[in-house]
Amino acid sequence: MSCKEELINQYIQHQEEVDDELKERLNLFRENLQESIEVFDGLISDAFSSDISKRLMASVSVSRNAGVDEAEILDSVEKIDDFFM
Repeated sequence: MSCKEELINQYIQHQEEVDDELKERLNLFRENLQESIEVFDGLISDAFSSDISKRLMASVSVSRNAGVDEAEILDSVEKIDDFFM
């Protein structure tokens, strides 16, 4: 086997290893994404609950999960009163 062929074979083997690693990382990402989707779907569902306290808690959780600044989240009676007064 020539030096050129050996180099090509090494490249192909390395590429297969990289492909396998990327497939594992993609699968892990997909699993984590699916878990996050299920949590978010539950929060959205609760945000439209007929139970007002459940709805308020879910709205706070949705805001946190969406990255809203903590200072802007209406998560207490005082903050709610201040916002609407």
